[in-house]
Amino acid sequence: MDFTKIKMKDAPNYNAIYLPHLNEHMPIEFFQNYTSLIYENDFIILFNYHSDRYLDNIIERMKKVACSFPNKKYSLEHICHQILISQINKEDKVVNLTYHMYAFYYAYNKIVNEIKDEIKKTPLTDIYKNDIINAKTKHLSKLMIDSSEVLQYLEKASGIEPESIIHSRRQIDGYEIFWFIDLFASGIIDYSNNTYFSTLVYLIRQSIEIRVKNGLGIQAILHKNKPQKITSDIFIDFIFNNNNINFPDINKAVLRKVFNWCNYHIHTGAILYTWQFIIIQDYLRPLFSLGQTKKQIHISGSIRMLKEYYKNSLEKELIDFLKNKGKIVDKIVLQNTPEAILE
Repeated sequence: MDFTKIKMKDAPNYNAIYLPHLNEHMPIEFFQNYTSLIYENDFIILFNYHSDRYLDNIIERMKKVACSFPNKKYSLEHICHQILISQINKEDKVVNLTYHMYAFYYAYNKIVNEIKDEIKKTPLTDIYKNDIINAKTKHLSKLMIDSSEVLQYLEKASGIEPESIIHSRRQIDGYEIFWFIDLFASGIIDYSNNTYFSTLVYLIRQSIEIRVKNGLGIQAILHKNKPQKITSDIFIDFIFNNNNINFPDINKAVLRKVFNWCNYHIHTGAILYTWQFIIIQDYLRPLFSLGQTKKQIHISGSIRMLKEYYKNSLEKELIDFLKNKGKIVDKIVLQNTPEAILE
């Protein structure tokens, strides 16, 4: 590529440093600063160049660790299960980090293709005004940072000298979250901010909580006619242990793992890897899609129960389960029509 034909914007800080070395500089720099570096008509050219070049470099480095990368095929469920492990034994570290790189590969290609699709639909003069393109390029930049960090750990664990050293902060504090609330409430979204990605964990957990409770048709949980507060992890455990409640497109063990993983990040402030929320969101999508049986299509997705079980057994089994968990409950009010498919 002849980079001398790329017209740079009037940005003194970059003209002296960035332009002469545009083909050598880390692609992360481009995706973080493209709007101030180049004009819209050159964006797609450099986007393709830098996104392809970065992935090629990652694959080349990964093949020194795992020669089959990225050709070995894993299901989305299997990858999701592997990248949600919080505590890793030393002897399992290389395997786990390799799964993370497969998750990166999936997420990276997904985001790149989504950006390309959005560019095709967007007039040239509006590319930089497109919120989806701006958000996803920031996601891409974050994916690059996270993958470079994980890959260096993987290279070290495999006895290979890392090509680059990146140390990102992997913890957020209460002040940082509170500061982000002010921005968010004012309509300012900083897609590169660590708190932005951590906020997604809250939303994932809440979506699961509401879907599960509504799927079970729980309207109220009472003791002596007073509402009782029951934490959602108990409902997740109840579903996991119940053969009468089915998720045809989602493994209940993975669903419970996702929920516990969300709790871990929420309570510790640990910063997730960008590909984790992308993988999780794609895996959980059937839970929020149309559900279909031989007899009906249900707008509320894939939770299924036998009608007889819902009407005659669910309340008693749930009360018994809650009592075994130390919760004092004497009545559960169920909706006439839960979000679950009643077969």
